[in-house]
Parts: sequence; C-alpha cells; structure tokens
Amino acid sequence: MWKLEYELINASPEYVFHWLKENQVEAHDWGNDRLSLEKSLLARDNNLINLGLALYAEESDIGYALYRMSDLALKRAALSGRSVNPRLLSKSWVLNDDVIPALIKGLSSDNKNEEEKCLLNELFQNPLIPDDLLEAVFKKSDIFSDIDHNLWLHILAMTSQNKRLSTPYSESWMDGYAEYLYNSVFYAGWKLFSELPVNLHSARVLLALSYNLYPITHDIDILETIERWRSKDKDEEKAYSHVRKGLVRVIGSWSKEFKTLERSEDLALRQGYFERVNVVEPKDVETWFERDGKDFLDAALHNSIFFKDEGVREAFRRACWAVDSGGHLDYPNYYNSKIDLLASKHPEWFKDSWTGEISFDEIKDADERTEKRLKYLSSQVIDLKKTLVGDEDDYEDMLNRTGFDVRSAFNNIVSKVDLLDLQLQNFYRENSFSWGTLLAGLVVGFILASYV
Repeated sequence: MWKLEYELINASPEYVFHWLKENQVEAHDWGNDRLSLEKSLLARDNNLINLGLALYAEESDIGYALYRMSDLALKRAALSGRSVNPRLLSKSWVLNDDVIPALIKGLSSDNKNEEEKCLLNELFQNPLIPDDLLEAVFKKSDIFSDIDHNLWLHILAMTSQNKRLSTPYSESWMDGYAEYLYNSVFYAGWKLFSELPVNLHSARVLLALSYNLYPITHDIDILETIERWRSKDKDEEKAYSHVRKGLVRVIGSWSKEFKTLERSEDLALRQGYFERVNVVEPKDVETWFERDGKDFLDAALHNSIFFKDEGVREAFRRACWAVDSGGHLDYPNYYNSKIDLLASKHPEWFKDSWTGEISFDEIKDADERTEKRLKYLSSQVIDLKKTLVGDEDDYEDMLNRTGFDVRSAFNNIVSKVDLLDLQLQNFYRENSFSWGTLLAGLVVGFILASYV
C-alpha cells in the first residue's frame, strides 16, 4: 500500500486521474488505507487530481472537503461522485447543514438561483445517494417536510432521471428484508400518483417519473389511481392521458387487467398496452394498426417485441410505410432507426433475415458471411425478376386487349437475369468482397442491353 501511495504521490496528474477512474471499488473496501491514500492525493492540491478525487474518491471526508472549496466545478463533481454513499451506519455528508439544507434554503420557489438549482440537480441525479434520502424526497419527510410545495415538485422532477430509479434489486444473496428496503424507493415513487393533487404541474412531474421509475408497487390500487387522472378540459386531459399511460407500466402483463386494456375505450390505456405487450402475432399488428393508426405506431415503436420476430417485424414495417406523413417518410425512418439500434444489441434476432441494412462484415465466420451475402444478393435478383416480369396473367390480359404478346419482349431480359443469378453465384464463390453496388450496376447494364 505504501508503495502505491508513493507512486501516486509522485505520478503526473493525468496518471493519477486515470488511476482513480479505473480503480473504483465497492465503497470503503480499503478502510483506512484508502482514506490515507486519498488524503495524500488531496494534499497535492492539484486541480486535475482534485477533480478526480471529487468524482471517484470513496471516502466521505474527502468528498466533503472538496465540496467546501469555492470551485463550482468541484462542488458539482463531489455531489455527482462516489463519496456521497455513506459508510455503514453513518449518514452521508450531503445531509450536513451546509449542503442540502443550505441549498434548499438558497433555492427560492421561483427557481431563479441557478447555482443552487445546478448543484441540487447534480446530487439528485447521482444513483449513489442514500435510498432513504430519495424516499424522504418522495414522501416529503425529514429535511423536505417544511419546504414550499412548488419547490418540492421541482426537486421531485430532478430525481426523475436518476438511474437508481430504474435499477431493480439484483443481489445474489437472498434477503427479503433488504429487498423490501431497496424496493421502498419504488413504492414511495409510485405512491405519488395516488397522492399528488390532480393538476397540470403534478402531471408533468409524474410523467417524467413514469418513464424511469421501476414498475413495482405496494399498497396502491392502480385502476383506481388511473381514474383520478381524467379531465373534461382539453389541455388537462392531454397531459393526464400520458399519466394514465405511464401507470399501465405497473399492471402486470400476465394479469387479466392488463389483457383487457387491448380493447379499452381509452386510447391512453391501449397505448400503454402496446408499449408493454410481450406476445404479438403479425395479425395483431394489422388489427391494431387498422384501429389506431399512428397512435398505435407511436406506442409500439417503444416496444422491442415488435422487432424480435421476422413475421411481426415485417407486418410492422408495412404498417409504417402505410402511414401518410406528408412525404417525409417519418415512420419508415423511425422503423429503420429502431432496427439499427436493435441489430447492434440483439443481432441474433436478425441472423436469418438479412436485409442489407446490417453490415455483413460483422459476421466473423467467413463461410457464414459468404452464405449470407449470397443469399441476400440472390434474393435481390429474384425480386428484380418479379418486378420486371410481373404476373403472367397480366400478359394474357394485354394480349387479349391489344393483340401484342408482350411476354416475348421480356423473354430475353428474363433469361439474362437468370443467367446473372447463376453467374453471380459461381463468380462470388471465388471472391470475398462486397457486391451490393456491383450487382446494381450489372443489372442495369443487362436491362439496358436488352432494350438496345
């Protein structure tokens, strides 16, 4: 330990910053050795090392010391850093009188004090802040019990992007009480939907929370809570409908209540259903799109289940192309963007249905890469042949109407396209580079030659 400390005391600031970033540990595992190391680094009084300590120091004393410095950047880093997570049975330094209480006091209800607002925002987006602090925010208890209602709503909104709110309990050691304590943050968050006054300000805060809050509740009637958020006022109803849709997230997808939402008269509840349904058939896509159109697509685009199965994916693609977006092709573009995202996360969903939009170079096995390329190029030639030749019945109809047998005019093109497919397969087996562009050029050349 003394050797490492000596090394870091004499290393460049850049090296120390990198070491601190790469050697984050479970809080306080090093005990006094870690505190001694971090104190020695703090004594160097270097700006870059101080920033590294503010972000990655494990010891509360170090984080608090850096926060008390006058540098705003260091204050922000300390509040977003690891040291806010307290030692066992001790309180976090952010609860000291000159931190959260002072920031709340300095932040007026009209939110004009930008420095306090900035610092509180950094803190409440830090996933390492104590759970009981988040729970106190949601319950408006302890140090938050006497603050102005609008200021409290503002702080609630600050917590909405905290990753802790979307992280489920995942300890391998089974401990029912520990899990209950961990989930208490979720319980308190969803409880707000049944307790906050029904108005636009509350709705905006709850909407932000509903996007991130892990869907698990306790002691709350969800269907009854949903009914709270309705209004005859047009503007209010628009906002409240998003709250109702968010509440669908905590209705178990296996439950009878969830299944009835598919046929609900409330569009918001149907959209909530589309966002969370986990069993879909191609015919379902057609039925839901026929009934709800863009409203269905807007919700379903958030649900990866519509992209996992090839048949469902194709039905969804057709629905996106069927939407008239004023010539902007918005929904086909949304569809393609989602495909690109999911292809990087779940390439196995697309391994047997290459469309050319996913890079063949990502396939490591050379034989499989060749097979996929060949399969794709051959399918393109077949599609081209169908496009050029069309349905044989069309030729019979034209022959009856005009007396001209157009079929013979295409015979040469058909034979050359078939020859192209055969030669492409033979030629490709001897080569390994991409043929997408060359194929297009060859096909065009053959077509032009046929007419000349």
